[in-house]
Amino acid sequence: MKNIWECEGCQTPNGSMCTACCTVLEIPEFGKDAGTPCLHQHPGQGCDTLGQGLREARCGGYHCSQEQRRFVLFLLTGAAALNNEVTQKEMLTAQTSLEL
Repeated sequence: MKNIWECEGCQTPNGSMCTACCTVLEIPEFGKDAGTPCLHQHPGQGCDTLGQGLREARCGGYHCSQEQRRFVLFLLTGAAALNNEVTQKEMLTAQTSLEL
């Protein structure tokens, strides 16, 4: 399944793991608000082992390719750039393709 970077799964163009959804999504089970980094997030690597069980239950089913809200996709691209998982150019390319 292609993601917002046109890569498979959660890969970014440079081969790291995108964790933007770990910042953008709300996860009530952790008391995590939308727009704040998850305590179990490791930019470029994914979720740590402490969060794996909940990730599978809550976050594991989420994939940006299924996101219909363009503003959320815009936030995801920005979060990935802040996490140094994609370059500014890759972020702008993805955001431009969203045609907000």
